[in-house]
Amino acid sequence: MNEWLRHLVDLPPTFVYGALFGLLLLEGTGMPLVPFEPAFLAAGVMIREGRMSLAGALLVGTVAHLLGNLAGYLAGQRLGLAALHLHGERFGLSRERIEAAAAWLRRRGGPATLVSRFVGVLRTPAILGAGAAGMDLRAYAAWSLLAGFLWCLAWLGGALLLGAPLLRYLERLGLLGLAALGAAAGGFAAWRLLERRRMAGRPRPQAG
Repeated sequence: MNEWLRHLVDLPPTFVYGALFGLLLLEGTGMPLVPFEPAFLAAGVMIREGRMSLAGALLVGTVAHLLGNLAGYLAGQRLGLAALHLHGERFGLSRERIEAAAAWLRRRGGPATLVSRFVGVLRTPAILGAGAAGMDLRAYAAWSLLAGFLWCLAWLGGALLLGAPLLRYLERLGLLGLAALGAAAGGFAAWRLLERRRMAGRPRPQAG
């Protein structure tokens, strides 16, 4: 067992459970850029070494994700459609389109909740939009529970199978290699943010 794996396996299981719960609670609200991946990686390695339970990690992750989703739904409900209109105008979305999207969410919000869990760019709008549009809370909670369970199962399964090989590869890269990867990821994220701001600042075409 390499050094990184040994240090990871020596972590208290309660610490990893707590990190998994806290990070997925925040991520579930729709908050962007929450670094939940290391928590899944640690859980996967510790499950493989017999120091954590797959069922326990799945339960903690699913519950945390559901609670976060409900908090995001309530935040969207509090903001209401007026906030969506204001935000949508930045991206050239008309009031009619936003109203149509809200009506669609009220009718078909369940499948949208499930799909958006696996498509990062749709996650936050779907969470806040469900509350703002007035999607039935019980239906939203049921679909969120299913989406969170499947999403956590996929991440834990991947971490269980690939976590140890990934850590060995990262350790071989060394600090310089990790710094280069981090710089590349940061540069890409900055480029995406600037591109979104540039698109939002474009004047909308006038009708007629």
